[in-house]
Amino acid sequence: MSAEGTIRRVAAATMEHRRREQATRHAALQRVLSVARPWLASQRESAREELSQRMQEHKTAGVPPPLFRLMGQADHEAPFNRLLGWTLSPDTRMGRAALLAVCRTLHPPLAEELEAKGTPVVRVEKQWPTVCGANTQPDLLVVGAQAALLIENKVWARESGEGQYSGYLEALERLGRAKGGIPTAAYLMARRERPTPEGWHGALSHARFAQLLRHTLETDIGVWDRIALTLVARTLEQAPDMAEQLDQAERLLRLPEPNSANVAAMLKLASNLRTFETPWSNDDRSDLE
Repeated sequence: MSAEGTIRRVAAATMEHRRREQATRHAALQRVLSVARPWLASQRESAREELSQRMQEHKTAGVPPPLFRLMGQADHEAPFNRLLGWTLSPDTRMGRAALLAVCRTLHPPLAEELEAKGTPVVRVEKQWPTVCGANTQPDLLVVGAQAALLIENKVWARESGEGQYSGYLEALERLGRAKGGIPTAAYLMARRERPTPEGWHGALSHARFAQLLRHTLETDIGVWDRIALTLVARTLEQAPDMAEQLDQAERLLRLPEPNSANVAAMLKLASNLRTFETPWSNDDRSDLE
């Protein structure tokens, strides 16, 4: 046999071998698909059913958007601080309960003053009292007759050098001395945990502050106060925007033939929507109707 004939014979054998391999792989793939198609269909229907159920639960309960989206000023520190000041105002039943819950952890002497019917003043972004000798405006300053608390809130600001905070601490110490040596405490608060500045009592994240506020829900405040506090806590915790998630869920449910990626997205959304807060009990429902 000539060399050319040999080459042709080897080439034909090689092509036949590859054809058989491809046929075997195709048959194996078809077998997998025959099993996968019913499974994907069942998963698709299961995901549709669960997601539809979670959506209905949320819509029945009502899903308000995050507070900062309502204000349209999520990136600004001033509205954030005013929200905190309103939440902790001792002039309202809710605010007094919230301030007490926070002070029990951050500054017990101030909590004792509140429990003794004292009425501290909450100052939001106002210049220090004259006795402090400082021209800056602390974010949140709670001044009572027996104690004082400073909370410096950082929303988007990066970590700064120790020198940035020394002036605040000095002003707070002068305030304490001017009021007869009352105990003072200073905390740095930010979206995430940060190192405690030298001389300060601590640093806490917004989520940790939200946990302190949630202790207020264990008291006998009214149902609307519970709703307001829950919204504030969820805002501090940067909870997912449920309204946006429901919009995404509706888009997925409108798909005629969801693929595997769509099904995975449905299951993830259903998991995210599985639990939601109802900040009232059955006894409170009459107040909502």
